[in-house]
Amino acid sequence: MKNILSLLTLGLLLNLWSCGPAQQAEEASEETNTEEVAQEETAEAGVPSGENFEITIVKDGIASPRKEMKGTVGGVAVTVNYGSPSVKGRTIWGDLVMFNDVWRTGANETTTIEFGADVMVEGQELAAGKYGLYTYPTAESVIVIFSSKTEGWGSGDYSEADDALRVTVTPNAVEASAETLDFVVEGDAVVLQWADWKIPFTVAAK
Repeated sequence: MKNILSLLTLGLLLNLWSCGPAQQAEEASEETNTEEVAQEETAEAGVPSGENFEITIVKDGIASPRKEMKGTVGGVAVTVNYGSPSVKGRTIWGDLVMFNDVWRTGANETTTIEFGADVMVEGQELAAGKYGLYTYPTAESVIVIFSSKTEGWGSGDYSEADDALRVTVTPNAVEASAETLDFVVEGDAVVLQWADWKIPFTVAAK
């Protein structure tokens, strides 16, 4: 009888031991699948992703969701908070976004950009802190404006007197149109991408 009990106990222990690694592998696979599903859902939601930045939706259920991009560029932490409109079949540059006029650079409340340290933007000095982000697009170039005023609604709240820095950059025309307006990090630049334009401005630690 003792021999039978011993054999049963040994068999149970062997069974538990053999199931352990398999169960761990299954759980690991489930975790991986969960991460993949989350990434797929993010992609389906039209939110870009990259190694040096992350975009989250901070206010949904509106026509132009409020998003926040947090990233690192030029060794500096950068956060951009913006309303993200969609193309919806419209002509954007030179039409919806008029040339030769100041644009809020997003939708609804003022778009803001915050630097965690003093920086050089396109080779020009800018102190650490938060700024309102505006642009002045033309057919050939874009003036990127960093304003000391960080609150407001639309371009009507912009005043040149509040400018902390202006830099002029060249937009890049792209074939793959971006349906939603977003800010991303590419190399040493923060890039505004929307429709068939990418508007980059370089950032480096001072």
